[in-house]
Amino acid sequence: MKDHEKTTGWGGPRKKSNKVKRIHDRWCKDNGYPVPKRMKIKKNAYAALGECIVTDQVPAHKVAMYFDDEDFLKWYRRKYFKKHPGETSHKDWLKGFWKWKNE
Repeated sequence: MKDHEKTTGWGGPRKKSNKVKRIHDRWCKDNGYPVPKRMKIKKNAYAALGECIVTDQVPAHKVAMYFDDEDFLKWYRRKYFKKHPGETSHKDWLKGFWKWKNE
């Protein structure tokens, strides 16, 4: 790590911010809309809930509520959005497309 990175904080992961959620909640209150409930899912329930979502046992509006929990969303992406063997990456696909297009 370089010296300026230590003092200014450059190069590290971004801190989580709840500002957007707070602004959204305030707007809902001011305009008479119901404030959405935020769910925090226990870590020991991640696997069971993930399996239910994959097998389509959970309605879409509930899935959206579950994905408000950033830790669960991160776990779900890591677990279920793995690249399949033989699947072409986006970068390789674009390279092949432009090669084909320019022939």
